[in-house]
Amino acid sequence: MKKLGLVTKILLHVTLIVFGIMAVGGPILLANKGAINGYFGIQTSIGSTNGSDGSLYYDTKFENMDEVAAATKDIIEETMEEGAVLLKNDNDALPLKKNDKVNMYGIASYYTVVTGQGSGVGDAKSNVVKLYDGLTSAGLIVNSEMNEWYKSQNVNDYLEVGKRGGSFTGGGTQQSQFVVKDANWNELPDAKNNEARAGIVVFARNSGEAIDLYMDSHLIFVS
Repeated sequence: MKKLGLVTKILLHVTLIVFGIMAVGGPILLANKGAINGYFGIQTSIGSTNGSDGSLYYDTKFENMDEVAAATKDIIEETMEEGAVLLKNDNDALPLKKNDKVNMYGIASYYTVVTGQGSGVGDAKSNVVKLYDGLTSAGLIVNSEMNEWYKSQNVNDYLEVGKRGGSFTGGGTQQSQFVVKDANWNELPDAKNNEARAGIVVFARNSGEAIDLYMDSHLIFVS
């Protein structure tokens, strides 16, 4: 067996010592990072870890949480624009005009998905505008009876609950396909037949960590 040279032995022992220090010292440093950063005057975040303001961690181009919120809205609008589908406008159904009557269908027309799950979850509910309120504010006359009927339903009857909670479609785990659950037409109140210029059907599904469609060798699903 070839003997190790002096330099190799020194490097080997130094390496073992360094790894030992890292293995022992790393957890100790992490456990006391607050005290260490405070002693050296190192600032690692803006804001507080408590309350709705949250914390803004470095390195970032944002100066405060208001800028983060504004940038988030820009990303949401961009996502909506890129995800929009252009429909064939038969019989000049669009655009809708002020005071046009519309009927909304689908449990998601009231119980709308506004945020993801897991790392995608966000505290957006306080800033959410319901579809009914948004369309009404735009000057449309929305079928209030249908809105109240969907509001009165138990949303859990339309959720597929899985290992990671509920979502409008899918079983809460990674799926090869999603099946929309909604009320049958014959279950809806008579207000479903109210005269209207247009009918708006709303589908929704949640997604997040391990709760999304996956790709296999034959099919590609776009979320």
